[in-house]
Amino acid sequence: MRAAFGFVFAILVVFGGCYSGPDASDFVAILDELQVPAGWKAAMDQVRGPDQQDRCDPVITKTMCPGASRSFLISANPSEAYAQARSVVDTAGFTVTEEFGPACDRTDGPACQLFATRDDVRVRISVFRSAAEAGLDGVGPGGSAAVITVERSISAG
Repeated sequence: MRAAFGFVFAILVVFGGCYSGPDASDFVAILDELQVPAGWKAAMDQVRGPDQQDRCDPVITKTMCPGASRSFLISANPSEAYAQARSVVDTAGFTVTEEFGPACDRTDGPACQLFATRDDVRVRISVFRSAAEAGLDGVGPGGSAAVITVERSISAG
């Protein structure tokens, strides 16, 4: 058992240093580039990567590693926020590839969600009915919330 664990650990160490993809700062720059509506107030950022405080290994973890997300408080209702989210990705040159609950009537998880890609970058925008549902307990007034996540496209790597 120890030998198997040692072998797996050695493989992780060897390949863990082999990641040569984009740095998390690339994804933060894309978040900063997105033109969100004036009614969207940034509430929280999360940055993940091998060299970030919120550390992850991109060789092992394909989801949001590296990547960045920004949560917003929104004065609009979820349906209006979703329409605005579509405009955000369209304006930035992304192509919407998947939509879940575009009527914003889902009851499990986000009310609605979209995925969009541009080159080897994927953006996910999840719209929630409230700040609390988006994990923003005690932050700001009522209204809906959105979380924009920017990461490598799954097909890119």
